[in-house]
Amino acid sequence: MSTAIEVQQRIKKARLYKGISRRQLAMSIGKGNSIIGEYETGKSSPPLDDVYLIAEVLGVNVEWLLTGATIDKVRKEKADKILILQSEVIRIEGEINFCALQIKSYKKELKAVQKELKTLGV
Repeated sequence: MSTAIEVQQRIKKARLYKGISRRQLAMSIGKGNSIIGEYETGKSSPPLDDVYLIAEVLGVNVEWLLTGATIDKVRKEKADKILILQSEVIRIEGEINFCALQIKSYKKELKAVQKELKTLGV
């Protein structure tokens, strides 16, 4: 996770790139005129709901605003996570199939024992 200073810098960088004033950004997220200045200078940290609004208004990715991660990096991390989850699913499915075969085998053995007991009159 990034430091507050890095988040402040990214808010300012994105705002300047978008070409809007602090006041315009503040109005766009429904806040008072000075709040963006406070966020950018570190006098206060933006709550998460403001971060989402700021990202939307500035047209940037929330992950980038919070962490500095590029979209490509975020996509790669998510793709890696998907691969890990897929391999876990395959592993668990294998265990389930193995258990199903064991259950089938035990049922067959149980029937044989029950049949033997029946022939013995037990």
